[in-house]
Order: sequence, then structure tokens, then C-alpha cells
Amino acid sequence: MARNLLTLSAVVCLFGAILFLANRSSQVALPLFSSGRTNEPFSLASFYTLVPYTSSWRSWWHSQRYEAGNGNMIEKGWNLLYHLGGNGPWIEKIDGVVDAGVGPPEGCRVEQVHMMSRHAERYPTVNAGGRMLALLQRIRDSGVTLKGDLEFVNDWSYFTQDPEKHLEQLTTTGPFAGVLEAFTTGVKLRTRYTHLLDTQSHSNNTKTTLWASDSNRVIQTARYFSAGFFGLDWEEVATLKVIPETDDLGADTLTPGDTCLKYRDDLEYGHDYGVAMLVKFRETYLGAIADRFAKDNPDFKFSHAEIYSMQEMCGFETIVRGSSQWCSIFSHADWENFEYARDVIHYYRAGPGNPYGPTMGWLWLNATTNLLAEGPSAGPLFFSL
Repeated sequence: MARNLLTLSAVVCLFGAILFLANRSSQVALPLFSSGRTNEPFSLASFYTLVPYTSSWRSWWHSQRYEAGNGNMIEKGWNLLYHLGGNGPWIEKIDGVVDAGVGPPEGCRVEQVHMMSRHAERYPTVNAGGRMLALLQRIRDSGVTLKGDLEFVNDWSYFTQDPEKHLEQLTTTGPFAGVLEAFTTGVKLRTRYTHLLDTQSHSNNTKTTLWASDSNRVIQTARYFSAGFFGLDWEEVATLKVIPETDDLGADTLTPGDTCLKYRDDLEYGHDYGVAMLVKFRETYLGAIADRFAKDNPDFKFSHAEIYSMQEMCGFETIVRGSSQWCSIFSHADWENFEYARDVIHYYRAGPGNPYGPTMGWLWLNATTNLLAEGPSAGPLFFSL
């Protein structure tokens, strides 16, 4: 039996190689993605530009993925992945980048690297996931059969059957898996800064320190990143230090939003300021979507919060399964509004629109500035997650 399977595998591989050689000068058509011009095949290089850390999308088979693709995900130069904010997978910036790339100018050499990160792609938070599951339960309890754009929901299943285990943790399946992105980021930075690894190894035999906040998804991101950057034996050359997110620690550079008591306790302009502004903005566009859904489903009324959860499910399901039918029920304008909504929440939660933002950001900026001022003698590699 084993010999027959081996022979069959060899035949399949040989057949694939013959097909490739016979068409070696042609482009490879990947219908799930478009280079911006409809009905036109494109090269694998174009595909890697869209999904820079994966092989052919079709090779990432998932038993529950949506076979028809993501509808309007990528068409005529419009790419949904650029409009999902932190709810979607990482995607490389293509607008406004330096023409010459990220390398140093000729004659210069990088001597010190600082990385500020947090975690790779994850499942929804407990709160967001709870809202999604509550919506799905309400639909089931109603006994209503949805129609029109929402007809697929009648047979759709949530992207985890074990929410208690998976919510808030790194994703582990599909081309956008968080564990894959963390590992690949490590390999990418190793490729750029191999010379600094040599510098570190000859610096009094000291280990590189990685600092991570006390959150499991952040700690796991640090571990996968380290495996990509240092190798599977990374613990021999690096140390992972976890910083607790507790009140007694005081303000720290990794999670000042949890340790800055005034920010946390200020109910008007503290942490919750971003959510309050988000709710105000999303009321400007979700009503029209609710009316559109109601035309096909007059017996079921969706709240604005539930429609927003649908948009969130598009991004999170894409991270887990590689695609999502939720993405196709919204227009380009809907997604551009969603993108802006995500900008609003972060702008007012901890960005320039929050009065505590500059103070919290100063902590890491000050520590990094001091290390840069000290120069190479301070060390070559600093990783904060």
C-alpha cells in the first residue's frame, strides 16, 4: 500500500513538472486575485506582491474556506486588504514608499535596529467575538431564512468551533496565519540584518533580549519571531523577558495603556474615548446598509452594531480561512467607511486625538532615543513586543 502511494505521488509530481516545463514561458493564472486588470492572468511575482509571505493561495487548502473567493476583494486596482485595518491580515504598504527601498543610502551601514511590534494576526477579542456569536445565535433563534446577499448565512459556520480556546489567540491556519506571519517577519529581518547577528554574537557572548508584554498572543508572537530570526535554537542566543501588565509595575514602555491609571480611569477622554467616537462615526453609514439588507429581509432587523460585526467577521474569517463571504455583501464605499471607522477608534483611543497619547508614547520614544544616542556600544538589536 505504501509503495502504491509513493508511486502515485511520484506520478503526480512528474505530471506537474511536465505541465510547468511545457508552459514555462507563460504566465500563471490565479483567478482569486487580480493585478488590477480584469480577465487577465498575471505572474507569480505579482501574486507575491499581493501576498508576500505565502505560496500559491490554492495550496493553502482549508476545508471550510469559501470556494468562490472573496468577491470584490481585489479588482481594478482596489484591494480590500488595505481597508480592513487591524481586523485583517498584514499587507505590505505600496503607496508613498521610498523608491529605493528600505535599505540605507550608499556608503551607510545599519548598526542598531529597534523593532516595535505587538502581536501577529489573531482571532477576535472576547468582546468582539461575543458580539459576533450573539448575532449568529439571534438569527438562528428567529427561525428566519435570510435572503439576498445574506442567504449564505443560513448555512455558514463561525470560523472557530472552540471560541473559549481561540478568541484573542494567534491564528494558526491559512495563508494569513499569525504564527506564519510572526515567523516570516523574523526571517525577513534576519535577511536584512544578518551582520548585526554576528555583531551580537561577538559582543561579550551576551544574549539578545526580547521584551514582551504579559499577553499570551504577544508571547507566542515573540517565540515564533525568534524562531525565524535566530533559528529554532533561539533560546541559546536570546532571552525573552515578559513584562507583567499589573498596577504595581507603573507605567512601562510596552503597555502604558494598561498601567497609566489616569488614562484607564478617565471614562470620558481615556481608553473608552476611541470607542465613543467610533460609534458616532459609524452611525453616518451603517443606516444605509441596514436599509439595503431590509429590502430582502423585512422580517429581520439588524442593529448598526450587528452590521459592524459583519464587517469585522470579513476580516477575521479571512485571517483564519483565507477568504470570507462576508466581504462580498458590502460595497467599496462601505469598506472605505469601515477603514475610516478603524482609524477613528485608534486616533481617539491612544493617538493624536487622545490627550494621554503623547505622554504614553513618550515612554518608548525616550528609551529608544537614549539608546540611539549611546550608539553601537549600547548593542545592535532591540525587540519590543
